[in-house]
Amino acid sequence: MATADHRKLYVGNLPYSYTEADLAELFSRYSPRILSVVQDRETGRSKGFGFVEVPQHAAAEAIADLNGRDWAGRDLVVNEVRPRSERPLGSFRTRSWGNLDDFLDEVPQRLAAPSLSTEELRDLLHSKLRGADTAGLLRPESAPGDPAGRRLADVIMAKPRIDDEAVRLLAHHPELLYTLSPRQFEEIVADILVRSGFNHVHLTPPSRDGGVDIYAKKDDLVGTSLYLVECKLWRPENPVGRPVLQKLYGVLADKRANKAVVVATTRFTKDAREWAADKPYQMALRDYDAVTTWLGQCLDEG
Repeated sequence: MATADHRKLYVGNLPYSYTEADLAELFSRYSPRILSVVQDRETGRSKGFGFVEVPQHAAAEAIADLNGRDWAGRDLVVNEVRPRSERPLGSFRTRSWGNLDDFLDEVPQRLAAPSLSTEELRDLLHSKLRGADTAGLLRPESAPGDPAGRRLADVIMAKPRIDDEAVRLLAHHPELLYTLSPRQFEEIVADILVRSGFNHVHLTPPSRDGGVDIYAKKDDLVGTSLYLVECKLWRPENPVGRPVLQKLYGVLADKRANKAVVVATTRFTKDAREWAADKPYQMALRDYDAVTTWLGQCLDEG
């Protein structure tokens, strides 16, 4: 835990090749004291996020300088790890773990047992996801901000609905994302958004969704923001190109929303990244590394 004169920072969306030496270089001007890149226990592969402690007086500067900064082609996520008592309802954590190893020790042994094959892990995950798709069971409502006021047979979420063990299993084995159906991936993304603080999330129907998979609304001190989210469960060899972004950008204007987000289990083409870079306040891209970082935040240290 950070001491009174130091602050612990979460550093996400790191390239998988990054080591603690790279993290030390990144934070070198802020006099870092303790650095760690979280790794998979079995493979030793980085999970794409880590933690660093810096002097209290340097924490705000480090966050201001590095959060959202393009680093090795990725937008860094840097924020302070708050004491659990300060975290809002809807935060990822439902109980306290002293550190990452403590958390993993609490996961049922079947989730981490090295003897489990990929097929067994897949079956376990899908058993936890069974019944998650409840589209049509809840009262249809108009999508927030939809000028047409259409009533959607969607899933309306104000609290997490995916089994916690399923989220933990994906965080520990993110390669299992590729065993999901596109609809299940949308459900996972919607659930993560709720857990991260969005107070109203609409998961649209699997078909005829109007070009938007998820409407995510967040209230803060300055008002309400509406995000349009499109999910792409694509294989790594199939990158998302500029046309997908342009289509969603058109919907953004039509819905008069604040920001469009494309979440993918692959990478984005150079052309797509360059096109989105000109619209930093209207368009965000979240690739496989970003998704695994989101899942990794489920394991953040208390």
